Amino acid sequence: MGTTDALLAAATPISGLSQIAARAAFAGALVSLLAVLSLHVLKPELEPSWHMVSEYAVGTHGWVMTLCFAGLVVGCIGLVVALLPQQP
Repeated sequence: MGTTDALLAAATPISGLSQIAARAAFAGALVSLLAVLSLHVLKPELEPSWHMVSEYAVGTHGWVMTLCFAGLVVGCIGLVVALLPQQP
């Protein structure tokens, strides 16, 4: 039995909750990325190399940065929930 076969035999089966959590983690990360990219278009006066990302939360488009932060929360929690059953 090779190393790969031994690892596959010892692997924990992935539960339905882990799959849902992994998809939520991916979706949260994607929402965050898209929100930040859209803010660079919506607020071109803020140079990303000189301003903190939280400065995008100030003004009329602040809700987009709130959406970004919420996506980060969903992504992080989803990743933790997806990986917890994989602990030895």
